[in-house]
Amino acid sequence: MNKKLRWKGTFPSLFLMIAMVKASSLLAFGVIDGDLPKTVFTHYDVQLKIDIKREFIATVFNINYQHEGKQVDSLQLFLNNSMTIEKLEAAYLKDFKIQAATFSDKVNEITLLFSQNIKPGDRIPIQIHYAGQLRQEDMPFAVDLISEQWLELSVNSFWHPIFKGFLTNFTADVTLELPGNFEVVSSGKVSRKGDRFLIHNAVPQVDIAFCASPKFLKRAEGKMNIFYTNPEQPFLDALIRHGSQSLTFLNNWLGNNDSIPYGKIVIAPRPETGYARKHFIILSNLKNSDEAHLSNFIAHEFAHFWWLKGDSNTDANWLNESFAEYTALQYQREVLGEAFFQEQIEKLRKRSAGLPPIITEGSNERQSHDVLYHKGPLKLYELEQVIGKKPMQTLLQKVNEKSVKTTETLLSLVKILHGVEIAAGFEQSLKQ
Repeated sequence: MNKKLRWKGTFPSLFLMIAMVKASSLLAFGVIDGDLPKTVFTHYDVQLKIDIKREFIATVFNINYQHEGKQVDSLQLFLNNSMTIEKLEAAYLKDFKIQAATFSDKVNEITLLFSQNIKPGDRIPIQIHYAGQLRQEDMPFAVDLISEQWLELSVNSFWHPIFKGFLTNFTADVTLELPGNFEVVSSGKVSRKGDRFLIHNAVPQVDIAFCASPKFLKRAEGKMNIFYTNPEQPFLDALIRHGSQSLTFLNNWLGNNDSIPYGKIVIAPRPETGYARKHFIILSNLKNSDEAHLSNFIAHEFAHFWWLKGDSNTDANWLNESFAEYTALQYQREVLGEAFFQEQIEKLRKRSAGLPPIITEGSNERQSHDVLYHKGPLKLYELEQVIGKKPMQTLLQKVNEKSVKTTETLLSLVKILHGVEIAAGFEQSLKQ
């Protein structure tokens, strides 16, 4: 039995900011009644045509924007600068301007200027028509591709408008016109009518990501589906096993308030780069992988279904990455055993030595990769040692249920559930 740690110290005052948001009524474009979460989110309704041979897209976006945060008189959107805007309309729109984004010479920042202030809870309909050639060399990241054998579009190419800050989660309905014998896979549900695919994303996220190929193969088990193009694809058995088992584990561990409806993994025919959109994971070359790495990666990415509420541009990003990594380690603890888990904890201890703290007074800078993936989950394990494994699971469920977005709110919740002394000790450990 592991000896429980004990923390001593005083607990400073914390202020819990609670925003009261009201929503005015406005019919969302193309939303299927009863299929969206209870919270009202921004919704994208999209008409998209793709000309594969010309690598050309033409699209109409109807955005039903739900404003959160402070009152503003303008909104900013990012869009690939190969796109030519043919029409842009919005409620209360006075004017708009286009300038280069500061982070990429292949992305434009579009500023919408309004004739009146936009308040928290306001819903603003925005319509954008645009078209353009979208070659891989026109993309800020060489991930997306339009070709006759493989089509992949996501926020990596900025093919669709994204609100500045990357914090606006949205649901989406996409009507995709794609001639030929393609099969389309997306994070949402996909149905087909002739050359038209209907993509329905009911899980709010910051992307409309999808892949298409005429050569898709499929493996399925329970709620887990894997799509690939290589008939000799390695690690299929491990992928389907850990995909299915991690879904069950994570829903049991964290799904008291919300649960993953299904999981999809796509193995893209490229040598490197992968990403995840909650319950939709894109992998690439797996030749140099192993089962331990795959089990961690899959569980970590699926854990982001819950752990994606902190601002990824600030020190609150540890609420995303460290919590997802700690959760993935708990999955590995379950399926690979306690001995394996303790080996990983020892590795975290060694890798955390000399690293900066999780939180630093007077700074909200995003932490480094090593802090997020090594020190952060180690600090969560140390808290588990103090309060116990089952209470730690309950705490994580409460953190998700309360949609905790800041470390201050997390510490306040720890104080409520486990008292001043433990909360103070945890806070102190995050500063070391």
